[in-house]
Amino acid sequence: MMSFQLELPHNVVFIAGGILGWLIVLILVSRHYLKRQEKPSFWKVILVVLVGMFSFTINLNLMHVSTKLSILPLGVWILVGLLSKASWQTYRAFAWIGFWANFIFLFTTLMSGFMDNWVYPKEDASTYISDLENAYIVAIHPSGLQAVLNKERFQDQLRDVEAVDIMDMGLEWYQESSMESEPYYQKEHFPYALLGALPRWGSGRDSTMYIQDDGKGLLITTANQSYYYRSKEPLIDMGVRHDE
Repeated sequence: MMSFQLELPHNVVFIAGGILGWLIVLILVSRHYLKRQEKPSFWKVILVVLVGMFSFTINLNLMHVSTKLSILPLGVWILVGLLSKASWQTYRAFAWIGFWANFIFLFTTLMSGFMDNWVYPKEDASTYISDLENAYIVAIHPSGLQAVLNKERFQDQLRDVEAVDIMDMGLEWYQESSMESEPYYQKEHFPYALLGALPRWGSGRDSTMYIQDDGKGLLITTANQSYYYRSKEPLIDMGVRHDE
């Protein structure tokens, strides 16, 4: 079912796209309203437009953007059943504007998805790690060494990390980490977690970050995907093992 597409993301590009969509709809409604000789109550027009937006939808994932495609104009049918013949003639155009508004939002959402990946590249590590003011490293596995985060050096190294296809490494990592029967002694490739780091302002890129056991690998996981990067020099300062 149509949900009015009022969900507000915390990504400024999608927020701007949503505002643009509503402005287009408002302009269409206003222009059609001003052209009429006999003008109905504007608040009723707005209500009809909102009801007209109800539709049967299917979920789509285009260009890595989740959106909805309206199929059946349920709101228009509801208004046909509720309004008298004379009222329907008055409000019919506004009801259909409400239905076609769904396609305006579909367009602005897809456009926002394209712009978002240009403004905040998904493959760029600096998109996920921009502010290190409150960042710190913790060992999340006994095999990890004591580690210290040198924020200035980490930021410098982050500019030169190279992306690596994680699918080429995943099976090998899994097999090696499962060789021992006791979890305590399993080899953990990412025994450190980077906490407190913030993504670029306005990106809305929530993620979890791990550092590899050699200090040169960075794994960034999001709700939909994981990204793996390699640095020529260690990203963190490592000391002795926690279990020593």
